[in-house]
Amino acid sequence: MKGATDNIGPSGGAGYGFAKRIVFQYVEAAALQLAKHMIRLNAVHPTNTDTHLLHNEDVYRAFRPDLEHPTREDAMPALPAAQAMPIPFIDPLDVSNVVLFLASDESRYMTGLNIRIDAGAMLKAQPF
Repeated sequence: MKGATDNIGPSGGAGYGFAKRIVFQYVEAAALQLAKHMIRLNAVHPTNTDTHLLHNEDVYRAFRPDLEHPTREDAMPALPAAQAMPIPFIDPLDVSNVVLFLASDESRYMTGLNIRIDAGAMLKAQPF
């Protein structure tokens, strides 16, 4: 299965995509084993996030392969293509808020979940 991160080149995009798929499966299997001990296990899977992991030339080149050395400004118009919602990336606070919820008592019976904070990226990437 080829994912969007497979085009990222020397930064390890193929391995990153593979690791995310493994985490998805592992969360469900491990949560089932831990539930009898009242231990919850969930994962958060964000889309492009406004951090240094997104803002580098390898990622920019994945979105702008037509340019030898694309800049942030070059990539910005292309970044929304990764999501179903027309946004270039999410804010780290969006991820933190979900993690805070998962750590709270309000989520005490939630386990084995893979929560996508992805503006519809997975919906767009996988045909129905």
